Amino acid sequence: MHQTTTTTLEQRIKRFIIGLKKNHGAEIAENPSVFRSRVIGKVKAGLPRKRPGRKGTPEVKKAAEIYDRDFKSRGKDGNWDSIAKHVFSDYENLTPELQKLRRLGLRANVHSFLYDERSRLKRKAVRVENIES
Repeated sequence: MHQTTTTTLEQRIKRFIIGLKKNHGAEIAENPSVFRSRVIGKVKAGLPRKRPGRKGTPEVKKAAEIYDRDFKSRGKDGNWDSIAKHVFSDYENLTPELQKLRRLGLRANVHSFLYDERSRLKRKAVRVENIES
């Protein structure tokens, strides 16, 4: 199926290019690099982008769920020591310095993960608004 999809995509792209040359020959002849940049920019803008941020690890996702359920939803500050104990099996065996490093990293990663989630939801809501109007 992948081979067929690729062939179909390549054929559509070739037809698209032929159409551009046919319909916009004067613009291409006038300044090919500007026309090419404009077309590439418009095509890139119309295609879905890669999700922003790093992909969340299972530990970060689990910690985000715990933080959201036990602390954020109740308006409390997170107890990152408690969360880290639930998330990392080797947390108790680490030195205090490494535990602190794990807690700080986990806190930062969870907040980034939750921010990315909120941003995605906002962008999705804006897209839906734009489609409806």
